[in-house]
Amino acid sequence: MEPEKEFNFNFPWYKKILFVLSPTFWYRRFIVGQKFYDTEYDRIINLFNEKRIDLIPKPINSNRSRGFKIIIDKKRAIGFVQDGDYFVLEGYEQGDQSVGDVTIFDDLKKEWD
Repeated sequence: MEPEKEFNFNFPWYKKILFVLSPTFWYRRFIVGQKFYDTEYDRIINLFNEKRIDLIPKPINSNRSRGFKIIIDKKRAIGFVQDGDYFVLEGYEQGDQSVGDVTIFDDLKKEWD
């Protein structure tokens, strides 16, 4: 496996000054469209940025296999169920949602890589 390539940004001095004065505008102008820019990642960040996120596990004795819900700002929920060794999207809900439990990960044994 080859090491990742390092990207070097070589901008003229005047563009560097403009970047310091208005970083968001120039970030969008120069970085968007480059091969290492990921618009999907930006959409995910915008979806979860500054929102309340709750997780609720789905009981194993439900009609399907185990799963969980991601609740965003107590108004939208995205449900996932287990399909083999991964999770798939089950559906989504809108309206008032319940609040999750922040201690659901306390008893996990496996380390995060």
